[in-house]
Amino acid sequence: MVVENAEQLGRRHAALNIENFRPEYWSIFTECIVENVAETNDKEIQIAWRQLVLTLIFYMKMGYERESLRMTRNAQNLMASRNLTPSPLNPNPDIPVL
Repeated sequence: MVVENAEQLGRRHAALNIENFRPEYWSIFTECIVENVAETNDKEIQIAWRQLVLTLIFYMKMGYERESLRMTRNAQNLMASRNLTPSPLNPNPDIPVL
């Protein structure tokens, strides 16, 4: 259930269509959370939290990437079905814009 929820959260992030989103944000987010846990002196707690956060982020990224790919394919199919002419932003509609 946790994995499914993490994937769903990643899909929701993709659907937000956030401009200027960069993949390194996943690592920054992970380190911010882990940094707060590092204040504890218990190494087992640090390791457990780090593993939990890394696992959650892994599945969030997977959901994000899958949803982004699905949205790109849907947009391409829509363009193909409408037989759109090339635009300045996408001079060759046959090549996906990533």
